[in-house]
Amino acid sequence: MLRIEAVEELLFENVARLRVAADDAEERRYQLWRARQRALLIAVLDWLAIAVLFFWRDPLADFLTLGPGEESVFTVAILAIAVHSGFRLGQRERYGTVAAALRSLERFC
Repeated sequence: MLRIEAVEELLFENVARLRVAADDAEERRYQLWRARQRALLIAVLDWLAIAVLFFWRDPLADFLTLGPGEESVFTVAILAIAVHSGFRLGQRERYGTVAAALRSLERFC
């Protein structure tokens, strides 16, 4: 026998890694939607930070180089922000997968 509530709880806590205190299914879905939107917002802010860093960059300096100097700090900052943006986009995709699984569970109710 399939316990829908248990499956939903597993999806929220183990797959999405969201700690939602509400027992209401609508509130849980809303929290999942908010987390998905927040992940997209942070990714967009990361892209804006990359754009600002490129705007303030010295146009005569080498492009994304590593070595002794301040250009290395620029390169590491760009790479760190890009990795964080990718992480948040992956997190958003995971939330979308959980939302799709929850929609498919509704057929069993």
